[in-house]
Amino acid sequence: MEMIWDAEILTNLTNFEIMCILIQNSIEKRD
Repeated sequence: MEMIWDAEILTNLTNFEIMCILIQNSIEKRD
């Protein structure tokens, strides 16, 4: 499942939130 990032979404997310999303996606892909 690919994530398509809009410019608005990226600017509204903090680096911490981005890290949380990336970690969550990595965990989901392992299952």
